[in-house]
Amino acid sequence: MRLKRMTKQEKSQVKILYQQAFPKEERRPFSLLLWECKKRVMEILCVEEKGEFVGILISSFSKDLVLIEYFAINPNQRGGGIGSKVLQLVKKRYQGRRIMLEIETPDGEEMKARREEFYKRNGFQDIGVPILFCGVNMKVLSLDGISISYEEYKKHYKKTAGLLVTKLIGISKL
Repeated sequence: MRLKRMTKQEKSQVKILYQQAFPKEERRPFSLLLWECKKRVMEILCVEEKGEFVGILISSFSKDLVLIEYFAINPNQRGGGIGSKVLQLVKKRYQGRRIMLEIETPDGEEMKARREEFYKRNGFQDIGVPILFCGVNMKVLSLDGISISYEEYKKHYKKTAGLLVTKLIGISKL
């Protein structure tokens, strides 16, 4: 298994999985993600298993922070441990940096609760600041529970995605 930067030939495959895996309200325009890659504040990686495209990992960077913004495995290949293997590769790739990600607050929904348990099994912990992002209640998790403040989280978005996206972030009133 390996993570590799997306090539032009893989762009349409990546875009399709991105659009299928994430609700419209959580997605940024794909063209914006490509622009952030050109600014070198983001990378779009393909997950390959035995030479076959099996998923995507899209991360953004600022200072020592890495935000895993989008992570998806092809639906017909989920449940076989690929996701956990990818997170092990992520830990190596971004070693020495603080790694965080966002998940929807489970609110009693089984799939969202399973997603949270998956990340917790792989070493991520809730940083304790509920986020409202584009109208969606989210939690921010960090690898090994390393401290990341709400202010650092927002500064990260301002640096990587710009002021417009940053204005869509607030503290949730759960």
